[in-house]
Amino acid sequence: MLIARGQMIGDLEAVEVRDLLRRLAGKLFTAEGFAALLDGTDRDPAEVLGMLAHHGLVESGAERHTAPLVHGDGELVDEAVLWQNTIAGSALAKARIGTPMPRARAEALLAGVIERAGEVNGDPGQLFWVESIELFGSLSRPDTTRVGDVDLRVLIAHRYAGDALLDELARRWPGNAIDALNAATRELHRCLTGGSRKIDLQLDETISLPLPDGAQPVTVYTRQ
Repeated sequence: MLIARGQMIGDLEAVEVRDLLRRLAGKLFTAEGFAALLDGTDRDPAEVLGMLAHHGLVESGAERHTAPLVHGDGELVDEAVLWQNTIAGSALAKARIGTPMPRARAEALLAGVIERAGEVNGDPGQLFWVESIELFGSLSRPDTTRVGDVDLRVLIAHRYAGDALLDELARRWPGNAIDALNAATRELHRCLTGGSRKIDLQLDETISLPLPDGAQPVTVYTRQ
């Protein structure tokens, strides 16, 4: 995803919103924790949080899991509503300030992802299946000649389950199972993107996280 200086989201500059979402990336947070991030600014935390939710960048009702939790000092987090970035928010958190690229270059990057997905599925040593890839954003619109990043949502599935998964993780990444699973996911992400910063790829095991408002995803790959 690309953003430009001076671009606005609500009444905030897109760069400011991006930087705020970066601080929340991969975390759960409460309204009090969010407010603490805005200490020292003239922003009203409730208004900013509402604006982010209105634009589909954050969502409430998240379930507690192993992600770090941002909360207020002394807050009773067991009773608090938990928030998290959406896929759109995660994409914006990684957005670059830059200029669009020719469509042909973006299409070549997409073709590379699809090719590597096939290689992953054909490799018996992989931990995941790549079930499908959805394209959204500017490249998904056929009439767009210059596009931003290649925006993709990738449905993945584990090849192992239960104790077999834990054993395989321990064999490859000795130590904490959660850390090992995160390492495996990062490795898959690097493999699919080929290291390109112009590919914004979101891995999802459920295809449940919302896409940006108005996005019309196009399936460009399905595992055979």
